[in-house]
Amino acid sequence: MAGARRSNEVDQAAAQWAMRLDRGSLTDQEQAELDAWLAADTRHVGALARAEAIWTDLDRVVALDRTAARARPARRMAWRGWRLAASLVVSLSVAGMGAAFAYERLDGRVATEVGEVRHIALDDGSTMILDTDSVAQVRYRNGKREVVLRRGGAAFQVVAGDPRPFQVAARDLDVAGREGSFAVGLRQGAVAVDVTQGSVKVARDGRETCTLAKGMRLAAAPEAPLEPVAVDPAETERRLAWRRGMLMFDGERLGAAVAELNRYSRTPVVIEDPALADRAFVGAFRVGDTRSFARAAASAFDARVEQTDGEIRLSAG
Repeated sequence: MAGARRSNEVDQAAAQWAMRLDRGSLTDQEQAELDAWLAADTRHVGALARAEAIWTDLDRVVALDRTAARARPARRMAWRGWRLAASLVVSLSVAGMGAAFAYERLDGRVATEVGEVRHIALDDGSTMILDTDSVAQVRYRNGKREVVLRRGGAAFQVVAGDPRPFQVAARDLDVAGREGSFAVGLRQGAVAVDVTQGSVKVARDGRETCTLAKGMRLAAAPEAPLEPVAVDPAETERRLAWRRGMLMFDGERLGAAVAELNRYSRTPVVIEDPALADRAFVGAFRVGDTRSFARAAASAFDARVEQTDGEIRLSAG
């Protein structure tokens, strides 16, 4: 029995690491923790390989509406010198662990591709708008309405009158509201919450809490206090314009505007001159419309535009 419990603990830890790897590159501290965990027991290498294989297989499932899957390329594993060892054990049986992992981690899973913004009607009449290159898991069960944001961002319009709490889990935060509109995003190691209607309560690991009312924003970095701030409504609307398939800029650095634009396109804009990247930029564009963006920037700053090798390059004129 002790051996079975130990094996289950290893599989659970491996599944957690697979989820963390799926969110993107690990921090230096996370990578060190992963390396130490892999080195602690030879079984850990095989367990992570199995979890990665399961995730790659089942990530093609879009389970919210049970329609056809939308495949995506397998992710590169982020675990350095362990790849060769993992390849030797990935052929081990994964059926038992796979069933439990799929139910707990992938049931109700929905995803968007790069450049896609998807509107999703939830079972209670609420609406979720999933941002580009995002993954969420919808779990309406056990007397609550829950969405787990695995990657990217999402905006929610929560209907009133349902007695069940509506909760969004994002990394170590839980965002809960009874009705209204708010958005949650995972960006650069932090969790951002914007409230446009009603109010939400935010908790970290079930302990530290704060409340955000309409017009407030929280950017919660790991280990930092939860400190919401009031934001100009126009700024919030610009930040959340992606919900309408638009990107809006009003004085942002051109480099920052390009970074945001590139999240929605597989044909990135590249700025060759640092001085050009520091220029303030104003404009509104359809998501993914990199060519119009580049032409507008070139016109505004007397720059040159050149498309080559799958990129659109901006350089000083």
